[in-house]
Amino acid sequence: MTAVLAGWVLPMAVMAEDSAEKKEYRKKKPNKEMMKKYDADGDGTISAEEKAAMMKDKKAKKAEFMKKYDTDGDGKLSMEEKAEMKKAKMEAKKAAREAKEKASDMMEE
Repeated sequence: MTAVLAGWVLPMAVMAEDSAEKKEYRKKKPNKEMMKKYDADGDGTISAEEKAAMMKDKKAKKAEFMKKYDTDGDGKLSMEEKAEMKKAKMEAKKAAREAKEKASDMMEE
């Protein structure tokens, strides 16, 4: 029984450790695009002021998103609203893919 538990618990502990290491790495290594956009002073870190600007942008994007998809205005996305959002995103991806293919075909001609 102990061997069975050890065989189950040990991998879980290793996975948790890996996950913690990945989270710590993400904290230390910011996204390049994020740094380019928000590291105004170019010192390689996000200061409190820069983080405030980032959070302001994030809130504005969320408000825009909710305005677009929260059709009943209750501040939450219902199952129907989520389905419409997914449908719109799939259609946008399809249109982008088709436009890319069309541009590629035109380049070949």
